[in-house]
Amino acid sequence: MCELLVDVGNSSAKVYDGKSVRRIPKEELARLRHKKAAYVCVDTKMVPILAKWESWIDIARFVDLPGSYEGMGEDRRVLCSLVKEGVIVDVGSAVTVDVMHDGVYKGGFLYPGLHAMERAFASISPRLACGIKHAVSQLTKDTCAQIAYGALVPLASHIRKLGSPCYLTGGDAEILAPLIPGAIVDKELIFKAMQKIIQRKKLC
Repeated sequence: MCELLVDVGNSSAKVYDGKSVRRIPKEELARLRHKKAAYVCVDTKMVPILAKWESWIDIARFVDLPGSYEGMGEDRRVLCSLVKEGVIVDVGSAVTVDVMHDGVYKGGFLYPGLHAMERAFASISPRLACGIKHAVSQLTKDTCAQIAYGALVPLASHIRKLGSPCYLTGGDAEILAPLIPGAIVDKELIFKAMQKIIQRKKLC
């Protein structure tokens, strides 16, 4: 069995030991290189480094996702492989939205992550340096609430039109969730997808 499952993103890495998930700087992964681990990585600088670690397995190499396209993020392909029918939304450094129908990838779109939008507004004016901490569903007379509304409501509206079930994952999934009634929030979805691939391919 794999000792660890590792999701290496653009900003940090998430490590799952079978009980809990912890987020660590990518620089600290080297101290885990001798563990038996399976990973998915979207950081192009880390890919050649991880490939040299003999006890680490690149899960993405074992994903066969009908309908996927060249250049699709490895984490998105892994996530989509878990879902036969539905919409998968990863609310992380970027927001990725993907649609699966009858086991086939139908397409999706990308949206700036909440922290990216916060930085964009702050770069315009210090008065717009607002943290997007919760969903706002109605027009307001508060600048920070208006930023949250503008960031989340159009995104949620588009996602709702794509169908159901809707799976929300990623660090900011719970912020978006109130705007998508019935959405299933699961921050460990990527690791469940990895476990399914490991079982199916008899890895580790």
